[in-house]
Amino acid sequence: MLTKIGQSRLPGPLDGFRNKIINGDFDVWQRGTSFGNANFGTGNYCADRWLTRFDASGSDRAFSRQAFTPGQTDVPGEPKYFGRYAVSAVGTGATYRVLEQKIEGVRTLAGKKATLTLYAKAAAALTLPQIRLRQDFGTGGAPSAAVDIVAASNIAVGTGWAKLQYVVDIPPLAAKTIGTSGNDQLALTIFLPVGTTFTFDIAHVSLVEGDATAEADPFSPRHIQQEMAMCERYYERRSFFHTGYGPGGGALEIDVPFRVQKRGTPTMTILEQSYANGSSFQLNSPSIERFIARYYASVAGTATINGAWVADAEL
Repeated sequence: MLTKIGQSRLPGPLDGFRNKIINGDFDVWQRGTSFGNANFGTGNYCADRWLTRFDASGSDRAFSRQAFTPGQTDVPGEPKYFGRYAVSAVGTGATYRVLEQKIEGVRTLAGKKATLTLYAKAAAALTLPQIRLRQDFGTGGAPSAAVDIVAASNIAVGTGWAKLQYVVDIPPLAAKTIGTSGNDQLALTIFLPVGTTFTFDIAHVSLVEGDATAEADPFSPRHIQQEMAMCERYYERRSFFHTGYGPGGGALEIDVPFRVQKRGTPTMTILEQSYANGSSFQLNSPSIERFIARYYASVAGTATINGAWVADAEL
């Protein structure tokens, strides 16, 4: 059933947290810490919760984790890391290049004034075409059309760290319809230059309710374990090791709970695996809370398996 939005306020997944951006300090990188052409596609996640999209061919680009010098004072809060987007070959056919975070739940900050804050610098001065928020009502049924909220356009970024801060009004949801697929969202999209090479650095990103321009730093940090758990709601990567008796030609099944409940039923993928007395390994029957690991023994006896898997429930 489609949800018709009136004046009532339903709780969202980020209620109780001031900063609606997850991993705004770029601390969590479950997929790796450096992404090049081979693993940097048209819509790939890099640092947890941060998505890259572009439509060029032949472009040479990279996104990587970079470390702050301890004690630096250009970016407040003593963050450890920042993200770097670098393009060394332009390619052809590009009409957009973005760095994006999809915030779960279009109800997030709806009808509120909000302050977006980030820190940025570049190897050489550049202009960001636009920074915007988008209320996306998801898919399934007949959801309302997306609504764009432009925070700023033609933004000059220099070679030293600078604070970029914008106060925006997020539209209310009265008379809007949310789709049935559970993928509605408030997306932050940072449009990067096309048609030129560049190196762009970004750090300490926050989106908070209200006008926070009078505050020195509205970031509102969370404990790293809490931030990690929030990331794992959408993507969890784990190594595994199991040993036990398996009947020859039969299956040994293990019930595996996730560390945290997922946003939706995840896609399960085996990244690597090895066996002793084994013939195959499967990830079956995932739910938002757990899955079944099924190991097939080739001969009766002690069965040992190790490797790594991921559960992906990204928006």
